[in-house]
Amino acid sequence: MILPVEAFVGIWTGTFLVHGPLDSIGGFQDEFTAATVVAHEYGHAVVDRILRAPHLPDPRGPREENSELIADCLAGNWAATVLRRDELSVTDIVQAATLIQKIGDPEPGQGHGTSTRRIAAISRGFFGRSVNGCGRGQPIGCLAEYWLEEFG
Repeated sequence: MILPVEAFVGIWTGTFLVHGPLDSIGGFQDEFTAATVVAHEYGHAVVDRILRAPHLPDPRGPREENSELIADCLAGNWAATVLRRDELSVTDIVQAATLIQKIGDPEPGQGHGTSTRRIAAISRGFFGRSVNGCGRGQPIGCLAEYWLEEFG
């Protein structure tokens, strides 16, 4: 799993995505925001592990930006578990959503997903949506939504 250590330092010091003296941090200084980045990267590790499973008839993985959207959705699954433990505030959620909005691609088809699609993915993971009666707020819901070739 690859973790962007410099990004974490920027999140904790309030300098992440600040390029000049007039830039605004937009509320990124927070442990939960950094943990959401870790959860996203862990989501990539989950997809990589699935790709190594011997039962996949088509081991090419999710298409286009869907790999990033699965990782966002799985980060939303994780955040929902934090909420269920009563360890999440509204401020935490707003800060993480603000970060995801800021790092989205400006246009579709650039590899990571637009801000709107990325927020929709983390929201889908957080709030859940039943897929054929199962998977509400669970990883299978994320896989079924964004990896149609294998799980849809």
